[in-house]
Amino acid sequence: MRVQRVLAVAVVTWWAGGGLPPAAWANDVAKSKVSRVPAYQAVKTSAEAVARISELGGRVRYLSAKRKVLVVDLRFVVKGFSDEHLQYVSALKDVVAVQLKRVAVTDAGLKHLVAVSTIEDLDLSETAISDAGLKTLVVLPSLKTLNLFGTAITDNGLRHLETIKTLRRLFVDQTRTSVDGVARLKSSNAELTVVPDRPATRRSIEALVKVAKKLLAESETVLAAAAKDHDELTPKVGELKKVEDSKNSAAAAAKKASDAANKAQAEAKKAADAAAAKLKVAREKHAAATKRAAEAKAKAAAAKKAADKAKRRHARAREAKPAFDLAKRIQVASTLRLADARRRQVLAPGAPFEPRQDKLPAPVPAGATVLFDGTESTKFLSKTGQKINWPIQEGSLVSTRGGNNSNHIVSSVHFRDAVIHVEFLLPAEGSGNSGVYIHGNYELQIIRSHGKKDVTQKDMGALYGFSKPLVNAARKPGEWQVYDILYEAPRRDGKMKIVKKGTITAWLNGQLVQRNTRFGEPRSVYHPYRHETTPYLKAIFEKQKKTMTGPLFLQDHGHKVRFRNVWIMPLDDESKAYQPPAKKKDEAKDGK
Repeated sequence: MRVQRVLAVAVVTWWAGGGLPPAAWANDVAKSKVSRVPAYQAVKTSAEAVARISELGGRVRYLSAKRKVLVVDLRFVVKGFSDEHLQYVSALKDVVAVQLKRVAVTDAGLKHLVAVSTIEDLDLSETAISDAGLKTLVVLPSLKTLNLFGTAITDNGLRHLETIKTLRRLFVDQTRTSVDGVARLKSSNAELTVVPDRPATRRSIEALVKVAKKLLAESETVLAAAAKDHDELTPKVGELKKVEDSKNSAAAAAKKASDAANKAQAEAKKAADAAAAKLKVAREKHAAATKRAAEAKAKAAAAKKAADKAKRRHARAREAKPAFDLAKRIQVASTLRLADARRRQVLAPGAPFEPRQDKLPAPVPAGATVLFDGTESTKFLSKTGQKINWPIQEGSLVSTRGGNNSNHIVSSVHFRDAVIHVEFLLPAEGSGNSGVYIHGNYELQIIRSHGKKDVTQKDMGALYGFSKPLVNAARKPGEWQVYDILYEAPRRDGKMKIVKKGTITAWLNGQLVQRNTRFGEPRSVYHPYRHETTPYLKAIFEKQKKTMTGPLFLQDHGHKVRFRNVWIMPLDDESKAYQPPAKKKDEAKDGK
């Protein structure tokens, strides 16, 4: 009872008029962060533990007015807080929640928490705990909620949680867990809710892709019909209006003639009835008038039918262009919807772009377009659009020098946004200079950089001329290396001005070397559209500025760099084989 009274006084003091209000408490915490951190001191009572936690900038409060159990909030502790300070928590009784978001706690500190058997809610978000630390938590008998947001845990850590049958909510956003790892954990605990629920999200995205494909197919059918009417009728709107007016005039004249004939028929019938003496002549006149009336009636019906048909055709002509414009907008929206669904399908929801690079050669994923798989059926061409002269040796392309470091090879498949995979091997001698040229504008550098302490924008992992690598991930020459690149092309307006910069995220040999690096106009001095260029490359460059689609270049820089297992995963519907425009007669003569 004495401990509860002391704790109640400590809690109420933070919020009652006799203590500090929330704003003053925040100022006090800010001042405490610049002071020296008190070292851990053994405590004998709960009141002492509460006092020590308060000195560190933490807070102890009751869960609610009805439930007198404790919540320990250490999110605003002073800099320098260590694992040893967690022993203050184990000195308290009836602790049901511990909040450690962004606190400098490690796996070693969790051993002090597992001694508190009453913990139900544990927030470890954005801390340094790992898979090994999760193994420590399995002894907590009442744990219901666990927040692992922004930690380094993987699927191996989730396996430790399979034995905690009391767990009901788990937060794993921004972790390195996978869809399969979450599904395995949920299969072991039917009452567990995992946020985000990645298996359910994957199913909904696959359903979205299916619906988007169906809507795109329907919109293209409607567009084709509207385009046919548009092409056939829109140019003839004025002409068809004249035809309609002409037919209407003819129908009116025929109707007038029909009315006159009917009147004549009636008069002839009256005359025939009145003049019995002239019955034969009157009957002949009546027969003739009846024939003329029938002919006039038939002509009037035909004229009215023609006028109605002309009217309907004119109406269709007036509606053809608006219908075409609407169908075109629907088709464009369907294309964008499908592209967005495919992008979300390739990039797992709730997880960053983080490809597997631990085993080489890496498997080719479903839906990828293979540019080179070790066989002669490569999808690369020379810079003149002809067959490449790079030899294929032991399943790999060998860079071959030609001209002034410009014998690049160019993919025949052009794309806009994509995931790009390239495996390469530097020769034992020389710098091994080469590069992965995206659209011919932006180069991921390939060059000998292993062991360098200070790397620049010209070293391995750099976006040449824009950004140096985050880390030096280069391997020794003679070892296979790998790039996985998430590329989003810049966007231009109708005047070819960049209105949205492009971005690159790149992994090299299992390490992140570029994170959402933004870029604008090309900067490389070896830009293949300006250095030793060809008519084939000039045509590609003009198209690339208009559509923001282009090929993948593998660069020649005078060194025998090897390449293998080269593929792309398009992130939209813009990927297609490129056919250069046909040469004009004058150009063909000049070429001879």
